[in-house]
Amino acid sequence: MFLCLKRTMGGYGLPFPKLNFPIEPTSAARKAAHKQRYVLDLYWPKRKIDVEYDSDSYHASSEGIASDAQRRNALQLMDVTVITVTRGQLYNAASFDRTARIIAASIGVRLPKTSQRWISQKQMLRYVLLKNETKTERKGNST
Repeated sequence: MFLCLKRTMGGYGLPFPKLNFPIEPTSAARKAAHKQRYVLDLYWPKRKIDVEYDSDSYHASSEGIASDAQRRNALQLMDVTVITVTRGQLYNAASFDRTARIIAASIGVRLPKTSQRWISQKQMLRYVLLKNETKTERKGNST
């Protein structure tokens, strides 16, 4: 939502990607990763840009890290650029902003100059969308 909502709502105004987009690997990619199919989190097909959210639950284990590396390598063989967003990036406003700008540039979107109004709208959107998670994190950190 952060990426595609209009700027007036606190988003970045990027075009909507394909969600959970299935893609069949080329024969070279299939050999590299032994997969018959990938499902891409957020995919902009014209630019071959895939944004993957790496959650802490699966992607932090050594098996998850190895699987993610194989997957990225296979997608690279198909000329798909993978941009990873971690939980830390998502929940840190400055880090997410840097990542969103990388995504925008990668899909060929030039973001307008930052205004104080947009910054306020982004802060409000982050509060609304992440408030329950933030409360959960605070409870977890206080024990």
